[in-house]
Amino acid sequence: MIDWDLSERPTVDDVDWPKPDQSVVEFEPVDSVALKLPEGLEFRAGEIVKRVFVEREDDRVTLVRVHSDPSEPEDAYRVAREWAGRFDLPLEPLDKWIRERRSGAGDERSKALTTARGETIGPQGPAPSLEILYSFDRERPSYVSLALFWKPARS
Repeated sequence: MIDWDLSERPTVDDVDWPKPDQSVVEFEPVDSVALKLPEGLEFRAGEIVKRVFVEREDDRVTLVRVHSDPSEPEDAYRVAREWAGRFDLPLEPLDKWIRERRSGAGDERSKALTTARGETIGPQGPAPSLEILYSFDRERPSYVSLALFWKPARS
């Protein structure tokens, strides 16, 4: 289980950085995620989570990306709407994606992106965005990727 307090500007110590010589790490498999964020917001996800990627600049975390397990498009759409709703992200890009998939206009490699357009969670918090992406698994072609991006520190 990943259980991180990211309510303050996170560092490598806050995410138990496993490889000090690398600037990007992947945690997989992951059975659940609990992220404490600024403004009292929390993100929790259970067995739907497959992996978590984290990027850093020096000792500051700049990106946490949570990926769901690959699934059918309808299931990915449901997860994407649920996760986007937790961050008040626009739902129309996700709705457009599923309408295209249902009508046959969007192929299995099409993707959807929704962002908060530069808005952050609190003054020093991350900017959330969410994508539905192609998994390269024809049986379960879609997965959801939630990204939390902190602006790099300026010297």
